[in-house]
Amino acid sequence: MKVGSFALVTVACVTLAGTVRAGDEAPPAPALETRWIDVSALTFGASEFRPEQGPTAVASDQVNDEENPLFGGEGEEWWRPFGGPDELVDRVKTSVADPGAWEAEGTSLSHAGGRWIVVRNRPDVVAATETFLRSLEREALVTYEIDVACFAGEASSVGTEGLAHAVERGALVPLAGARATAVGGQRVAGRVGSMTAYVQDEDVEVAEDAKIGDPIVGVAPDGLGFDARVTRGPERLRLDVAAWWSAQDLERARDTGETGTLSLPRADTCECGATAVYVDPGAWTVVHASGAGTQARVLAARVTPQRPPPTPGPAPSETAPTARGAPALPPRGAPTVRRYDVADLVARVACHRGPDVRVWPSNYTPPEPPELPESMSLFQDASGILEALKATVDPAGWEDEGVWIRAGTYYDLLVRTDAPRHAAVEAALAGFRRLAVRPARLRAVVATMPAASLPELWTGLSDALVADGGAALLARAGAKVVDRATLRLMTPQRDAAVGGRWVDYVGDFDVEISCKSTIPNPIVKRVFAGLSLDVRATWSLDRDALLAEVRFDRSTLRAMRDAKTPVGTIECPSLGVLRARSSVVVPAGSTRLVAADLVGGEVTLVLLHAASE
Repeated sequence: MKVGSFALVTVACVTLAGTVRAGDEAPPAPALETRWIDVSALTFGASEFRPEQGPTAVASDQVNDEENPLFGGEGEEWWRPFGGPDELVDRVKTSVADPGAWEAEGTSLSHAGGRWIVVRNRPDVVAATETFLRSLEREALVTYEIDVACFAGEASSVGTEGLAHAVERGALVPLAGARATAVGGQRVAGRVGSMTAYVQDEDVEVAEDAKIGDPIVGVAPDGLGFDARVTRGPERLRLDVAAWWSAQDLERARDTGETGTLSLPRADTCECGATAVYVDPGAWTVVHASGAGTQARVLAARVTPQRPPPTPGPAPSETAPTARGAPALPPRGAPTVRRYDVADLVARVACHRGPDVRVWPSNYTPPEPPELPESMSLFQDASGILEALKATVDPAGWEDEGVWIRAGTYYDLLVRTDAPRHAAVEAALAGFRRLAVRPARLRAVVATMPAASLPELWTGLSDALVADGGAALLARAGAKVVDRATLRLMTPQRDAAVGGRWVDYVGDFDVEISCKSTIPNPIVKRVFAGLSLDVRATWSLDRDALLAEVRFDRSTLRAMRDAKTPVGTIECPSLGVLRARSSVVVPAGSTRLVAADLVGGEVTLVLLHAASE
C-alpha cells in the first residue's frame, strides 16, 4: 500500500429524501461526495527563460537593450499547458460525465486558491474527475532533457554511425557542452564557461582647461550558451534552439596614449540562431556546422524525454485515511461546543530568490526581475476554512436549530454540533492539513570528473546512472564532490540555498570633470563565487514526484587582473560559471541529473535528490 499517495480530502455525504407519498417511500436521493483534488502541478506554470548574449562581448551602448538582455532573464508570464484553474474547471465539465451530472441539485465544481479542484457529485463522477485530472497531470509532467555541445571537426565525420562513434574515434573533439531540462513548450537555457571583465573602451571627458579618459569596462563571454524549446509531434520532437560557442583571447592590448590601454579581444566563435529541427528522441542531431580543417566547428543537440513515474491509481492510504464510502451520519444527538485551532492552515509561506551571479560591465542597469509569487497559505483566514467545512461536512445540517460553526478569531473556529459531526470536522481538518502541510527536502551534489570517465555523455545519460543516488557514478576514476546544498520547501514555494564568497573590487570609475580639475570616483562592485540552488516546487497529486523549477548557478573566481588606466587601476575578474534554467520532475526518494556540463576536458555533474518530509 502506498504511503502518502493521496493529497485530497474525501467526505461522503448523504442527502435524505424530503417528501414521502402516501403509502409509498420516495426513492432515496443519490449520495453526494465532496473531494478536494490537488492540481497544483497543473496550475504551477513554467517560466520562460532567455539566454545570455554571446559569443562576443556586447557593445557598450547595447548593454541595456531590453529586447536582448545582456545576462538573459525570464518573462513575466508562466506557461500552463492546460490553462489556469478556471480553464481546468471548464475542461472537467466538458470531459467528465454528461452535462446533466453537473446540473443536478447539490452538485458543484470549483477551484480553491488556484491549487485545488473542489468537486461535489455522485461518487462515480467524483472518481472520474480525479482520474481525468490525474491523466492531465501525467501528460503535463513529461520533461525533456536537452543537451547541446560544440565540437571541433567536420560534420561529415558523423556519417551513418552517429556522433558518439565520431567522438570515440577522434573525428569530433568535444569543446563544450551544457544541459537544461524543460516541460513541453517551455523555453529553457543552459550556460557553461566564463565571463571576464576587461577595459573595452574609453570616453574622453573634456572641459575648458581639462580632459581625461573615462574607462568603459566590458564583459567577454567564453564557453557555450543556448536556449531551447521542445514541442511534441506525433512521431518526432520539434526542437527550436539557438546556441553559441566562444573561445576568448584577451591578451592583445593597445596603448592609446593619454586615454590608457585597451584590451582588444580575439574570439574564435560559432553560433546558430532560431534553428528549428525535428529530432529523434535520445539521438544527437547536428544543428549547425561551419568552417573547414582545423577551424571546422559543429553544434549538435540531443533531446531525451523523461516520463513521470507510474502511479497505482486511487487507493486508501494508511497514513491519509479518507471517508470515501463512509456511512451516513446518524440522527443528530446532543450538541456541544468545541474550539478548533487552525493557525497552521492560515500561516503564510514567503518566497525568496537567489543572487545574480554576474560580472557587471560599465553603465549596466539590471532589469527589474519578475515579481515573486505572493505569500501563500491553504486558506486566507479562518472564515475560508469555515466555508470549506460547511460544504464538506453535512452541508444541509448547518441550517438546523441549535448547531453552528463560527470563526472565533483569525486562527480558530468554534463549532457547536454533536459528537459524530465533531469527528467528521476533525477528519476534514486532518485532510486539509495533508493538503497544506507538504514539505519537501532537496539535496544537490556537484561533482567533477574527467570526460573520459563518463563515456555515457555521448551515448546517453540514462536515469540508471543515478539509480543508487549517484554512488557508483561518484566512485569513478577522477570523480570528486566539489559542492553541496540542501533546501527545504513548503510546497508550492520558491526559496534558495546559497553558499559561497562575495568579493568586492574596484571595478570602474565615475569621472567628474570641471573647468580645471578632474576627479575619478571609484565604483566598488561585487562578484559572487559559490553556489545558488534556487527552486520553486510542488508535489504531484499522488505526492510521488516533485515538479521543480530549478535556477542553478555555480561560479568560481578564476582570476582578478589589474588594468591600469589614467584615472587609476581597475580590477577585472574572470568568473567561471555553470548555469541551468530548467524544469525537472524528481520521483520522491530518487535522484535526477540536472546538469552535465563539459568544458576543458572536465565534466561537471549536478545531482538533485528530492524527498518528502
